[in-house]
Amino acid sequence: MRRGSGTYAGSYAERVELGNQVQDALEQFTDKVRRRLRGVLVILFGSYVDGSFRLDSDVDVLVVADLPAEKRRPFLLRSLHEFPVRLQAFGYTLEKFLEMVKNDKTIARVALIDGRILHIDPNYCKQLLAAL
Repeated sequence: MRRGSGTYAGSYAERVELGNQVQDALEQFTDKVRRRLRGVLVILFGSYVDGSFRLDSDVDVLVVADLPAEKRRPFLLRSLHEFPVRLQAFGYTLEKFLEMVKNDKTIARVALIDGRILHIDPNYCKQLLAAL
């Protein structure tokens, strides 16, 4: 069901079907991330949160994990092919993400304010609340 870049909104039934497929894929992705990476925060943000997605929209996910980028990035990239649409995964360490929160960086602000937390490690929750 992948579509090229464009502006294809699709019918209501197509959007519901795709939304369900994406939800299932997100649950599998989040479970996989939780099992394989230490200390995890996963946030869905963008058009799939507010319902404005189109059939050619990508899925925006922010992942915070206690792994260096050289190990985290290949894992996230391997997970991309399992999605029914393009997955845009942004990966950060906790330190980098907290710095972004403190400096009010756009992606951190948008993810925290408008996003939906799919999973948060209890220790991350405490540190994130302290940073806010």
